[in-house]
Amino acid sequence: MNSVSGPKRDSDRHWIVATKALRKAVARTSFMVAVGIALNLLAIYSNGRRSDALAVFAAIWDAFFLFIFMGDVFGGSSLLCDVAVVPYFERRVGEIDTFCRGKSLARRMNEIDAQARALELTPLSDFGWNDDLAGELLVWHEPAEGLATVHALLAFYQDDPAAEHNLIDDLKSLAQALASAEAKAIRFCLLLRHGDVTSGQEWDARKGTCF
Repeated sequence: MNSVSGPKRDSDRHWIVATKALRKAVARTSFMVAVGIALNLLAIYSNGRRSDALAVFAAIWDAFFLFIFMGDVFGGSSLLCDVAVVPYFERRVGEIDTFCRGKSLARRMNEIDAQARALELTPLSDFGWNDDLAGELLVWHEPAEGLATVHALLAFYQDDPAAEHNLIDDLKSLAQALASAEAKAIRFCLLLRHGDVTSGQEWDARKGTCF
């Protein structure tokens, strides 16, 4: 393991990010509601052309508020629900399918970490969650370290008839990606991603890749 400082091990970190985003959304919504009420009251109690102009402006503001509010509603839901654990590599690995997976891993990370410790293995959260996009120091690991944990967890959950199918699929995809990275001597860490939206700008700014 190469590191200057240890990785953040809070497997519930996504709730912190989601809470901050929702607080900002609530503050923005409160401000826009207050302005909208003021504009509508002014339009009602004003006379003549001023009243007409204010009514038009109030209608535009209300429409804008509805647009922003719906974005906050669906954006907040995405932050709370669409959280995924994905492997992040020093350079491109190729032919892996982990970027749109990992939601079961994120949702059950505390349980998964507890199981890894019971098996006397490194918990998955020890391989994350620093994010260079947030200005944090990346801590790279050898793929073999992660594979030891993932293979053991996969064997455990595959033997459990009550195990969630999506969790097993996430572990299989992660194992395949780490095996490919090991064959190419590419180090990795784990990221917590919030939502499914990405862009070329994001990957231009990042030092590593999920692909």
